[in-house]
Amino acid sequence: MNYSMVMITVNDVAFELREDHSFDWIQHEGRVFRVFAGQDSGNISC
Repeated sequence: MNYSMVMITVNDVAFELREDHSFDWIQHEGRVFRVFAGQDSGNISC
């Protein structure tokens, strides 16, 4: 299946998702420094 991807940037860390999503809430948790986009879990490290 071929998906159109959306580029998201949080704290200067860019990653792609299948659809747009707001990550404004994550600012309260700390600074994003790495996104593991190739994993099934979709982990974001703060």
